[in-house]
Amino acid sequence: MDHAAINVKDLEWNIKFFSDVFGFTVTKEGTADNGRRQVWISGGLQLVPADDVIVDGGIMNHIAFTVDDLDGTLARADKYGVTHLAKGYNWIVLPTGLCIEVLKAE
Repeated sequence: MDHAAINVKDLEWNIKFFSDVFGFTVTKEGTADNGRRQVWISGGLQLVPADDVIVDGGIMNHIAFTVDDLDGTLARADKYGVTHLAKGYNWIVLPTGLCIEVLKAE
């Protein structure tokens, strides 16, 4: 697994919590789909700001897996009736509602 993204109401509080409790540090920053700052922290978490942490049925925003064969993996996933998101063909949603980002290993 590459990382797990969770929705959080208070980004700064969560950064402080994971830093103080687990010693995690911010490793990367970016902009979430809602235009707000999001961060990745050591320990494999992506903190995504959300006004309501229960988005599309859960607190989990998405999980990400790194694979050697991106096209082959996505072709196999297609056999299970996944939906590809407009933000990228490597973003899939399972019929159960779980969102997965599939990343190509570098």
